[in-house]
Amino acid sequence: MSSYSKDIFVSKGYKPFWKLLFPYGCFVLALVIWYNVWGQFEGADAKQTTVILLGTFFVTLILTLAGIYFARIIDYHFDFTLKRYKIVKRVGSIGFGSWKRFENLSYISLFENLDNLYQINLWYNTHEHFSIDTFWSYDESKEVALDIATRLDIEFYNAVEAQRSIYPIPPERKVRDEDRQVNVHITQGNRPLWRTIVSISLLAIAVFGFYYVIGDFNIDVKNQKMRIDFFPFLFSSISFIASFWIATVQDYQFDFKNDQFKHIFRVGPLKYGFWEAMDSLDYVSVYKEADEKIKVNLWYNKNQMVTFATYNSSEMALKVGKVLAKKLGINVWDVTDPMNGKQIDL
Repeated sequence: MSSYSKDIFVSKGYKPFWKLLFPYGCFVLALVIWYNVWGQFEGADAKQTTVILLGTFFVTLILTLAGIYFARIIDYHFDFTLKRYKIVKRVGSIGFGSWKRFENLSYISLFENLDNLYQINLWYNTHEHFSIDTFWSYDESKEVALDIATRLDIEFYNAVEAQRSIYPIPPERKVRDEDRQVNVHITQGNRPLWRTIVSISLLAIAVFGFYYVIGDFNIDVKNQKMRIDFFPFLFSSISFIASFWIATVQDYQFDFKNDQFKHIFRVGPLKYGFWEAMDSLDYVSVYKEADEKIKVNLWYNKNQMVTFATYNSSEMALKVGKVLAKKLGINVWDVTDPMNGKQIDL
């Protein structure tokens, strides 16, 4: 995954094969659409040709952009002699990037990510960071992180040891409804009015779109062909999905008796969610992002995280974090300054 020279370190990104199936499927589908549409130009007048071209271009552009986004791999190049770095974004062997000087380097951090890999991050400009590399082996990742910190003459923060200090709770088991006990229920509440209006509008567009598609749907029995307007159907489908995404509210329920929690997705009266094992309920963190937004996060199962809310004010975020931590019976950590995290008294 990585390559070394005396003065250059290159961390090459990697995606497993199964993660590339969707993006490359988008590329293939875009080509198939152009191939099938090409034959429709014969006998079409200028207006029909323009409509076909614009519609095909719009759909295949979305598919191509989606393919590029999900197939994108990021490489990191570090020139320790000249104190500069280059972030290369590529699809396959095609990529781009430019060298930039280091400014205000903070420290190197090492932690175990959600894929159970050991990830090295470089922090700079106080709160900004990017991933340098990931490893299967803790010893190898620690050695590389220490080497990079030494080369850049910055501090090394090892978060793995803190993660390993968590004591496990017995694993999940099936629980009957009569034995279920919801100790804490936390909800995001209702969506603001403007999001409700947008969601209803998109849903109405989807309904009318599907009505048009169904009304225009026909089957040629003689030729055994079924015809459906592809573009109205696609537009209606996107509007339908977007309306539900905008209207979705998330709730959380905690059953401390059985060491489980439930993440609920709710759209009006419709709910979806299932109970999961809560091997450990660790702490609440109040963390400042690079854009100065303050996030209230709940950490559980050693290194998994749920974001409850985002604020512009540190005071409001800390207030909500304290209330959440008190309800769950855990600690709250103020990490608005990542290098000087501190536990807050409840």
